[in-house]
Amino acid sequence: MSNQISTCPIWGPNAVARVQPDRRNDTKSVESPRADGYYRITMEAESMTSDMDDSQKARLTTMLVDEREQGVQVPIIMEERIDEAKKADPLPVPKRAERLLRYLVKCSAGEIGSKIPVLDVSTPYYDHALAWSE
Repeated sequence: MSNQISTCPIWGPNAVARVQPDRRNDTKSVESPRADGYYRITMEAESMTSDMDDSQKARLTTMLVDEREQGVQVPIIMEERIDEAKKADPLPVPKRAERLLRYLVKCSAGEIGSKIPVLDVSTPYYDHALAWSE
């Protein structure tokens, strides 16, 4: 992955990301803490993200987190995924809380008393926590 610092194609100026364009297949490889890690996005799908509100972007991010949890290392976002995110229902609050707790367990490696600075906006933990909790 290139060290080219840019904005996240999903979250725009609200999230810094490392972006590597791949002109051979009109996609970008992206590493974005706000989207919880690596993903690929087609140019067509990226152009559709500008029509998404924050709640739809959050649902798209939830889909990426879920795919990674299922073993997909680098999910791919195509136009269909954008349409799916736009139509998806938001997660209920108890589910969001449960996902945040799962993220905290993952970060702490199960160690009681571990400090995880999820409320410090200057750390990637903050962005990852947002991704996990929609």
